[in-house]
Amino acid sequence: MKRIIKQELIDMAVLHMSYAEMADVFGVTVQELKSKYGPLIKKKRIETQQAIKHTQLKTALKGDRVMLQLLGQELLGQGQDVIDYFDNLTLNLTVSEVREIQKAASISTNSKQGRCEYGE
Repeated sequence: MKRIIKQELIDMAVLHMSYAEMADVFGVTVQELKSKYGPLIKKKRIETQQAIKHTQLKTALKGDRVMLQLLGQELLGQGQDVIDYFDNLTLNLTVSEVREIQKAASISTNSKQGRCEYGE
């Protein structure tokens, strides 16, 4: 059995390599890998997913139309009918009105209950 190098294992988990692929690289069984390193692998995969979601949200909030549509569908359950409505909607807003809307929609991350609070 080849020695498992923890940093290599972490790198593979971050890339979402399968257990079978990782086990093959280290010359162990999938079961051995899961029993000894399962929680670590899961944690690193979750961290990657969180980083991707964070980047997607940042991209959407910068105004990327495609990302806004995808996240609207995924996170808000918005279907094509909502997208079509907003595609055809024209808003005549001033810069100060846009800033006021952005301020009202700002998310406070101070909540200790794990909930998002929206500014007023």
